[in-house]
Amino acid sequence: MWLSERAGGGAPARLRAGVGTVTVGGENAAVLLSGEARGLGVAAPTGVHWVPGQAQQALVIETDDGERYILGVVGAEGEAPGDGELRLSIGETAVTVGAAGIYVTGRLFVNGTELCPPVEQEEG
Repeated sequence: MWLSERAGGGAPARLRAGVGTVTVGGENAAVLLSGEARGLGVAAPTGVHWVPGQAQQALVIETDDGERYILGVVGAEGEAPGDGELRLSIGETAVTVGAAGIYVTGRLFVNGTELCPPVEQEEG
């Protein structure tokens, strides 16, 4: 305790990370932490673009220069992936990539055209 107070110059610690409720979803999100933080950036891996939805619980970090970013949402939806798998899901739609292949749950579109599984014909 004494060391941490000395390292910080005795000043009270600022919020560095916290979980809050998304009050405004989308590109210019707002999150209610101790107060409402507006116009937060969203951090994601390269090639991934997503925006938080209203009422989700979001993890927010603050940089040394005071900028705040949403890192992700707390509490994953849907079924958890198996070991070594990657699953992207929203609602009832999911894409799972694993060693056995790629599985799609929900409707699949390629270049705007829906791909439908072959319909099995009844014999008779």
